[in-house]
Amino acid sequence: MDPALHGPCSVWTLLCMDPAVHGPCCARTLLCTDPAVHGPCSVWTLLCMDPALHRPCSAQTLLCTDPAVHGPCSVWTLFCPDPAVHGPCCARTLLCTDPAVHGPCCARTLLCMDPALHGPCSVWTLLCTDPAVHGPCSVWTLLCTDPALYGPCSARTLLCTDPALHGPCSTRTLLCTDPAVHGPCSVWTLLCTDPAVHGPCCAQTLLCMDPAVHGPCCAWTLLYTDPVLPRPCSARTLLCTGPALHGPCSARTLLCLDPAVHGPCSAWTLLAA
Repeated sequence: MDPALHGPCSVWTLLCMDPAVHGPCCARTLLCTDPAVHGPCSVWTLLCMDPALHRPCSAQTLLCTDPAVHGPCSVWTLFCPDPAVHGPCCARTLLCTDPAVHGPCCARTLLCMDPALHGPCSVWTLLCTDPAVHGPCSVWTLLCTDPALYGPCSARTLLCTDPALHGPCSTRTLLCTDPAVHGPCSVWTLLCTDPAVHGPCCAQTLLCMDPAVHGPCCAWTLLYTDPVLPRPCSARTLLCTGPALHGPCSARTLLCLDPAVHGPCSAWTLLAA
């Protein structure tokens, strides 16, 4: 969290500690605690507790509980506690349980159990097990096991094992093992093992091994199991257990153990003790 090293917070991953330096919260990741400074809640992460201050809920966090009011399932996430105030739920969160009512599965959230009804797998959620029926793998969720059939790996989901065929790693999913070939780590997925070459941790994916160099935990990916000695961990679920060392929880991944210190937890991942 050293702006001198890392610059202003990268969108999606870092916690802006100083609004004077970073400006209003970066969209999608930071917790806005002062509406007078930050304005209405930033989309994706913050919970609007007071509609008078925050206006209707920001898109992508509301829950549609009444299909008669909200219509077919909304896709993704938002919780509207008062439809009279917030209006119909923003898209992206509810489960369609009756295909006769909702039609084919809503993209990204529902499971299509009957290909005869729903057609090929909906992107984001379903597993295509029969290429003869579903065709090439749908992006984001399915594993292409035969490059002769599917061609190079689909971005974001598949593992490219042959650089001669697939070229440099696809962003977000593949592991670049040869910096001479792939260059610095691709954002989102690859591990930068040499700070002298890669510089500070790449946003959202890389493991910060040295807090003295990288600062407190990098948002989304690191787990410090020991306040003195950090240990590697898997992306997006890790916990900072030493607030004195790591500072307030990073948005979306870390557990806020002390609301007095961390402030209200942001929506999506944090638990307010």
